[in-house]
Amino acid sequence: MVLALAPWTIHNYLDQKEFIPGDTVGGLNLLIGNHAGADGTFDEAPVWSNPAVQKALSEGKREAALDDVLRGQALAWITAHPAGFLRLTGWRMLLFLGAPKDWLVDGMGSNTLGALSGFRDYYGWALMFFALVGGVAGLRRRRETLLPFLCFVYFLAVVSVFYFQTRYRLPAMPFVIMMAAYGLSAFSGRLRPRVKRRPSANPAPEACPPRAG
Repeated sequence: MVLALAPWTIHNYLDQKEFIPGDTVGGLNLLIGNHAGADGTFDEAPVWSNPAVQKALSEGKREAALDDVLRGQALAWITAHPAGFLRLTGWRMLLFLGAPKDWLVDGMGSNTLGALSGFRDYYGWALMFFALVGGVAGLRRRRETLLPFLCFVYFLAVVSVFYFQTRYRLPAMPFVIMMAAYGLSAFSGRLRPRVKRRPSANPAPEACPPRAG
């Protein structure tokens, strides 16, 4: 991980004169998702009309310094409106789980697949339901399912704090499908009736004790 980030970190230091291990858009993304009028989806127009942001732009601040301003504005709104932030977080979580547009069908441009638009909502919720069942059942029975479950939780948490876009589900879908398959297996196993074995009509004769010599 360190080696993968090293070239970009060096670039950031040479360009911004600061130690920045990642990117300089964290504050921007946080403010896009957390401001007055935010609806949980991507809309950056209100960000650039923010007076503090306009002032920073007019002063010609570098990307890192501008991102600090953006982050500060987002955190100020979250601190002043904790209930609004929690409401947005829950809504973004629901958007991620339900996905207004299906991750597979959306954008494929097929009339045949477009006809499935009424079905995809049920499919999306069913997939997430069995994924959650598989995650919980796996944590109780099979510890190796912890990794895909944590990966799914990571993507869900990031989207819930920032904002939702359909494409943000794509990296999580392999883990969701694995957990859903395990969840469906666990769910069907609980529904399957258990067959009780009847005692044999002709029990095996008891072994005779050995005679004393």
